Amino acid sequence: MLADGALRAVALLELVPSQGTVAQILDFAERHPPEHHLRYWPAVAAARWPGRRTRSYL
Repeated sequence: MLADGALRAVALLELVPSQGTVAQILDFAERHPPEHHLRYWPAVAAARWPGRRTRSYL
């Protein structure tokens, strides 16, 4: 799946997107139930992202 690969790349490359992009990524991830696989890579990536929204997601 394209979304899974893109989120995996963001996490593995340790990218830190803009706050707007972070919000879009987290909005996408939060549309899925907590046990859904599309929430995994955003959680890995978010460990390096600043912000209150990121901390609440983690």
